[in-house]
Amino acid sequence: MDPYLQDRFYFLYNIPATDATFQKFLSSDGGRWLKHHPNYDVFHEASWNFENALNSQPKIHRTCRKVNHAVLRIAFLSNDESKNNMRVLAPPRNLPYSFGPFLSVYNHLIKAVELIHVKILKRLKITEEMGRERRLDLLSWIGKEIINPQESYPVFGSIQDDINPSILQANMLAGAALFGPVQLSLIDYFSSSTLSLSSYPQTRHTAAFILASWYQVNHPKEFANFFSR
Repeated sequence: MDPYLQDRFYFLYNIPATDATFQKFLSSDGGRWLKHHPNYDVFHEASWNFENALNSQPKIHRTCRKVNHAVLRIAFLSNDESKNNMRVLAPPRNLPYSFGPFLSVYNHLIKAVELIHVKILKRLKITEEMGRERRLDLLSWIGKEIINPQESYPVFGSIQDDINPSILQANMLAGAALFGPVQLSLIDYFSSSTLSLSSYPQTRHTAAFILASWYQVNHPKEFANFFSR
C-alpha cells in the first residue's frame, strides 16, 4: 500500500475505535437492521440488488474440477458443461462458499462500510440526497468488484469464456498474482469469516480499505482532504 493511500486507510480504520455504534455492531454480530434503522433503506436496496446478481451466477456441479490457489483461499472450478467459476473458500472446511452463507457474510461487510461511510459524509457536509446516492454507488461497486471486476478475476463469479482453463489452473497452482488489491482484501475477509460462529475478524480492516480504495478513484479531491475536514 502506498503511503498516500495508507495514511487515509488508517484514518478510516481508526474511526470505529471510538464509535459506540460501530463497537455495538461488532459485538452483536451486526444484528438485524429493521425498517426503523437509519441505514436500512440503502442497505436493503444494495443487498437486494446484490442477491439478484448473485443468483444469476451458475451453480457448482459436483463434477466440477476444483483447483485451489497455492497461497490464497480461493478456488478455480470448471467442467465441460458450465462456465468456469472462481469461488472464495469458507472456513472451517475450506470449501467453496454457497450462495446463502456468502450473502450473509457480504451483508455484514456492507453494514460495516455503511457505518463508517456515514461518519465520513457528515464530515464532508454534503446534502442528504447526494449522500444517499454516494452510499448506493459505493455498495454497488463492492458487488461488482466481487462478481464482475474489470481488472481482476472475481471473488465469487463466473469467468469469461475466452480464458484457457489449463493455463489458469497452472497459475493457480503456482500461486500467481491473479487478483487486484480490492479482491485480495475481499478474499481475506470472506475466507476468515465463520458464519456459524458469527466471527468476522477482518471486518473493520476490509471496510476501511474498500472505502479508501473507492474514494481515491471516484472522489480524489475529497480523499486528499480527509484530514482537514
